Amino acid sequence: MRKITKAKQHKLFVFLPTVDDRLRRFLLPKNYVAIRRHKKLLWIEHTDTIIGLAVSKGFIYSVSWDKYFKMWIKAHDAAINAVVVSADGTVYTGSADCRIRVWTKPVRDKRHLLIATLEKHKSTVNALALNDDGSVLFSRTCDCSILVWEREDNANHMVVSGALRGHKKAILSLIYASDLLFNGSSDRMVRIWHKGHDRNYFCLAILEGHHKPVKSLAAVREDGDDSVVSVYSGSLDGEVKAWRVTMSRVCSPLSSRALQWNL
Repeated sequence: MRKITKAKQHKLFVFLPTVDDRLRRFLLPKNYVAIRRHKKLLWIEHTDTIIGLAVSKGFIYSVSWDKYFKMWIKAHDAAINAVVVSADGTVYTGSADCRIRVWTKPVRDKRHLLIATLEKHKSTVNALALNDDGSVLFSRTCDCSILVWEREDNANHMVVSGALRGHKKAILSLIYASDLLFNGSSDRMVRIWHKGHDRNYFCLAILEGHHKPVKSLAAVREDGDDSVVSVYSGSLDGEVKAWRVTMSRVCSPLSSRALQWNL
């Protein structure tokens, strides 16, 4: 007799709106709409019975007795790990599907459209950073390298122009400030990169002092002095370090002094 075994045939993989959708909006009062007296909900939520659904070309459409229809888009085939926005409003998203997708919102349109997919990574895209004018995109993956994407002349898409290598372990954080790229790594170091006259990026300096991986970074240019950048690094060692990096005119570091606070 053939034995019949029970197998799990159905799997719930997402709620709409997603948790990420809610977290990105719940703090701002403008994201709420009144549905009745003394009760408000996020505008991304339906406020009454959802009466109909339709699916077409990657979009999900929902209609409700709340008088609204909403359009949902699947941006990636796996978890989205990073997002950056350029000054002109172009949005870049990085995902565990090894892709970077580029989105833009046409004038007088209320939604973003996918205009390009960047596919050079072989592993999860974990972080993104843009230079000041949005012409260069930096992306990191689970390996020890950073890909450099540059906008082609008279084009609205990016191509890989090089890779930055030097860390011995995974890169965990990435930020661009004052013509410098900073990245933190599992090897407990922060590297500073700069674009040379030959258009290639090179490592200017290495900031050492953390006892565990550097998970987060922030950097700001000091007011009134373009040659001084304050860098803040957060680590799994429970410490935040503040670095004051002074640059010479030829873009070589003159000094880097660290102050330390215990969290």
